Amino acid sequence: MKINFPKDKDFVNSYLHYLLTTPDSFSESSSKAITAVLPSFIEEYWKTNNKETFFKEQMNLYWKQNDFSFYSDNLQNEWLKYEKDIIATLENIFDTKLTEDINIYVYNLHWYPRFLDTQGMIVSNSDPIYFSISTIIHEITHFFYFKKWNELFPNDINTYNEAPHVLWHLSEIIAPIVNGDAAIKHIFPDTNSKSLYAYNRFDKSGDISIQGYFEKLYYKSNGNIEKFLKDAKKIAIENEDILKKAY
Repeated sequence: MKINFPKDKDFVNSYLHYLLTTPDSFSESSSKAITAVLPSFIEEYWKTNNKETFFKEQMNLYWKQNDFSFYSDNLQNEWLKYEKDIIATLENIFDTKLTEDINIYVYNLHWYPRFLDTQGMIVSNSDPIYFSISTIIHEITHFFYFKKWNELFPNDINTYNEAPHVLWHLSEIIAPIVNGDAAIKHIFPDTNSKSLYAYNRFDKSGDISIQGYFEKLYYKSNGNIEKFLKDAKKIAIENEDILKKAY
């Protein structure tokens, strides 16, 4: 498994086209991210009769005005300082290995997709390098998480991995918990170890947050990732409404 930083304009273009044309749970938020960088792009796209020509012309202009190569190279050089230890630690935590290459693309939107089918992600050159490294660790944690999940629950269908399914919510809780593990923090202290679920109560007593509840479960498992994920799945399904209301 290799981690690559391809400068693939066509890939980014195809993803932006997807955001424009394929409604999903995050369409409103992703549209705001596009508009912040390309103010009239969405409005003009839907007004024009020849949408494909318009899109192609706008993307050509976009790439003439933006070159992310310098940022991508710097990010890769900095990431290489941590890559070996981070991957080895995640392999140990999840008791599995990734075999497919990971591709990390760069654009300038504050919108951070990950692609489970191809093990890819996009980060933003508008962010500090260490923020992007934290994002990379977060998304690679997802790749390990879903690899292990598929080993444990082979009958779960792929749509469970995406919003708004409750098991997607669970993945967004567990990734920051793992990123907060001392073994990870020792390598890269600036991982994002707090999710939105860290600020929502898990029960009416208000004694613990949603993330806090699963975090206790994680450490109670004493490194037994199979037990933790099986217990976490059961609890997430039983408390679906609580998790979905928090995000």
